[in-house]
Amino acid sequence: MSGIIKQFALVALGAALVAPAPARAQLGGLIKKAKSTADQHQNPNARPSDAFGPELTEQTITAVLNGLVAQDNVLGQRDAVAKQRDGILDAQGKTLDAHAADHQAYNQAEEKNNQCLNTVFDRLDKARAAKQAAMGQQVASDPAKLAQIQNTIMAATMQAAKLRAKGDTAGAMRVQLEAAEKAMGITIDPKADTAQAVRECGAPPAKPAWLIQTDAQSARADTLSGQIRALEDRANAAATQASGLPVTQFSQCRERIVNWFRGGRDKNSVQQFSNAELKLFHEHQAQIEKLERVL
Repeated sequence: MSGIIKQFALVALGAALVAPAPARAQLGGLIKKAKSTADQHQNPNARPSDAFGPELTEQTITAVLNGLVAQDNVLGQRDAVAKQRDGILDAQGKTLDAHAADHQAYNQAEEKNNQCLNTVFDRLDKARAAKQAAMGQQVASDPAKLAQIQNTIMAATMQAAKLRAKGDTAGAMRVQLEAAEKAMGITIDPKADTAQAVRECGAPPAKPAWLIQTDAQSARADTLSGQIRALEDRANAAATQASGLPVTQFSQCRERIVNWFRGGRDKNSVQQFSNAELKLFHEHQAQIEKLERVL
């Protein structure tokens, strides 16, 4: 109730004590009108008090604030890591800006080399595919040759299964690859393909030292980003653990504090609060304001 309304109510009350009955009735109507005017300061769209669980008590508001303090402490660690990551990314950005022209030239040279290498790999793959197709035609008209290939593949499959059972995945793949080469009369050697491609296209451009540095900075920034996410998860867990409340109850109690702190407070709040609960908010207001980051 504003100061003007309070003064009006006091004057009206004093007058009512000395006024005759008809006058007191009239003054009573004026007092009701003044009270109605005061009620207009309340948010007419405020949600009822029980919309976010039971009202807070001294015990529950203290528990939630303890949880929020724990959460805020962990987020302080998160902020320190984020500052470190941002510093790395800022330094990386400056290095890349300083070598913008060099970076463009390197990317163009690398792309040209990759295109050449891919062309060679594609040609070698097509040559093998053509040889496989020719071998397939020969096998189709030679039952004995087909049976021989089937036996070779079956034996290799059984041997590979034994190697996998021992944990030798690389050995199993090698056995099956050798069997396929023997059966189809072809050679599948990635190293040989790469050597052939390099002979035709030249080696990829050497990565400059500054680019190696920025790549390392990217890797470090990614690691720190993972730590930031882990700290954020830990902060949420620390909040409920420190409060000693069940997760659902902690969330409901925290929501009531948020609705008061950020929702307009007191008469303009997005949620209705009892006078006892408003008293709690004001008693803990200084601590709540310090925890603004987690609200």
